[in-house]
Amino acid sequence: MPVISVSLLPLDLHQEEYEGLVESVRETVTRVLELKETDVSVLLPSDLCNKGLGEEIIVSISGLFDQPDRTAELKQRLCEEVAKTVWEFAEAHVPQCERVEVINLPFNRAKDGFCALVLNRVDDI
Repeated sequence: MPVISVSLLPLDLHQEEYEGLVESVRETVTRVLELKETDVSVLLPSDLCNKGLGEEIIVSISGLFDQPDRTAELKQRLCEEVAKTVWEFAEAHVPQCERVEVINLPFNRAKDGFCALVLNRVDDI
């Protein structure tokens, strides 16, 4: 399950704006990777330091399982599409934003380990 973390957002946006960003990013990821919406988690972690929030937005993609169809080109396209989605959000809601970066954090569950607990049982997803 891909986990998308959008960091360094300003704290003064309305809840509806945050929720809209979550939905937009989720839709982008599901479209590019051909997943169900329930297979993608989008997080908006808060930052302990308010200074400079919103000047740049950093997006991390983790938990993207290594699979034959997930080529370097597909991963690059995913990063670019997510960046465009977040940039459009920033243009509308974060006028101080000057930069959006998207980083795909490599993950190979066979080498890095993975476990999912579902309905009180352990599943190898």
